[in-house]
Amino acid sequence: MLGEVGGEVIRTRDLEPRSLAALAALWNQILEAKRSAKERLEADLVAREAGIERAEAAIADTQEGLLEAIRRERDAEALRLAEARASLQIDETAPREAADSETRWPEVVARVGATTLRDEDLEEAARLRLSRLRARVHAELVRAFEAEADARRLAIEARRVGSQAHVLVDRARAGARPVTEAEVDATVSERRARGAEARPDRVRAYLEGRRRAEAELALRDRLRGEIPGRFLVVAPEPPRLPARGALPRAGEARVVVLAFTGLRCHHCAATERILSDLEAGPWRGRIRIERRAHFPEALLPALEDAVALRCAAAQDRAAELRRAILDALASKRSANSWAIGRASVPDANAFERCRRDPAVVAAVLDERAEAEALGFDDTPSFLVNGVPRVGFQPRDRLESLIAEALAGAPPDRLPSSNGEPS
Repeated sequence: MLGEVGGEVIRTRDLEPRSLAALAALWNQILEAKRSAKERLEADLVAREAGIERAEAAIADTQEGLLEAIRRERDAEALRLAEARASLQIDETAPREAADSETRWPEVVARVGATTLRDEDLEEAARLRLSRLRARVHAELVRAFEAEADARRLAIEARRVGSQAHVLVDRARAGARPVTEAEVDATVSERRARGAEARPDRVRAYLEGRRRAEAELALRDRLRGEIPGRFLVVAPEPPRLPARGALPRAGEARVVVLAFTGLRCHHCAATERILSDLEAGPWRGRIRIERRAHFPEALLPALEDAVALRCAAAQDRAAELRRAILDALASKRSANSWAIGRASVPDANAFERCRRDPAVVAAVLDERAEAEALGFDDTPSFLVNGVPRVGFQPRDRLESLIAEALAGAPPDRLPSSNGEPS
């Protein structure tokens, strides 16, 4: 049951076919998100049961060599996992798909050796993606419910006056206020002033059509006031993600902003300017901003940037190196972060030893893996006291989020990948 209008119940199956198709597509995406989470968790359990250690991060002197070394280690790890999986006892329970709702998963979805994998584990592993998809489901349900509710109100009113719904609509449109010559002339003059085509006959037809549409909307608005309705499906709350260091610690700033970003994405330079301004501005002392590496797997220069920044940070030169790389990118100069890094730190030899350390590359790749595990599929993305914001956030929006967190106000909307509410 989605809700009721004028005492009539509205269920999911009552919605228009277009809405049902949109909902089915979203429910299928939720199903695939949980299946993907299940595959990842099963792989982790197989590795644990078989005692497979994570592939050691490799280092090479060239960009191509570094990327190829990483891929070789991952391929070897995947092969070991496949061999281990074939030797383990894995029992799985299939989810029960439904025609008019989200697929229901059993409490226990799989057993890998002696370990049980539960539905709640899938929910945790795909928390952000599931939350965003369910927010889209809720928005579609709201839109479709309102459309069906309007149709029900028309039907109820038609029965009350002994007519039919389409007759009420036609009567309202026919009773629209006529368009005057003065209105046509004014619109023609306004359009011609803008250099647009403005034939009086077409302008009149446009104005008359708009006037009829307004009359129909007025009828629907009147009926909404006279025939009450209730939508009963509660909107999902944005999640708090369990990232390392995502929440303030005792005695430190009250708001922690984790920025999963790089230097080479479309909005990365703008994001870095915003973060630098926030660190130096009036929020200083009340917030802690921590940058974590997040970049497409194939974008090797971004990996090099992250390694170089980590090594520069060891000499307290991360901010200077970050500015130097962004300046080089902006001026279309060579932006080799390793070369720029050696010139930006007091001890170039220590920097060189650091960037060749497999543990440093492993730490960078861990940050990227963390962003993927949290569900961040866009760069930059943020956690503000554990609440996710996906995609570029303008300065005023970030400041608003910080103010909300300082005031303890709950977030009201979950943005989509372009920064707009989803």
